Amino acid sequence: MKKARLAMLLMIFLLPAAILAQEQLPPSGSEEEGATPPPAKPGIRDRMFFGGGIGFGAGDVDWVDVSPVVGIRLIPDLATGIGITYRYTKDSRYDPELSTSDFGASVFAQYTVFSNVFAMVEYEYLNYEYYAADMRKTSDGFDSVFVGGGVFQPLGGHAALVFSALYNLSYSEDEMGPYGSPWVFSAGVSVGF
Repeated sequence: MKKARLAMLLMIFLLPAAILAQEQLPPSGSEEEGATPPPAKPGIRDRMFFGGGIGFGAGDVDWVDVSPVVGIRLIPDLATGIGITYRYTKDSRYDPELSTSDFGASVFAQYTVFSNVFAMVEYEYLNYEYYAADMRKTSDGFDSVFVGGGVFQPLGGHAALVFSALYNLSYSEDEMGPYGSPWVFSAGVSVGF
């Protein structure tokens, strides 16, 4: 699993560099006199975006999920970024109540295939708390490698709704883990500044 984790991290960080290395710039001094210079390249602030998700539920099982992300557009169709996750769950169906807290971090790369459709790859590490069969709280670290895609719908200005479906390549039915299925569906809002 460590080799797969290293390979995924290298792919996420080296793919954008390889694509940027292909960008062709005109040779110095090749501008014709009177020709309109090319538009200025957007600054780093113009290429950054923030997003993520906030979720909660109440009832017999109360839960809160906060998952912010920050990213940067390397070229118009390619973005990469990082995210953090915190999840809290309290289950009142037991006496005493059971509660768990999960913490994690992720890195991702996203490529706009066409119009509002994107492909995505993400690596996540999650420290997951759960109760063992003897009702003792324990935690384990879980690595997940997700692939998939989604759609985004602009809301005006620099905001968009984002829907995604990702498949967890690391999912195993034989292992206790944070996901009950290899598929993870999400919805959120992305805001650029």
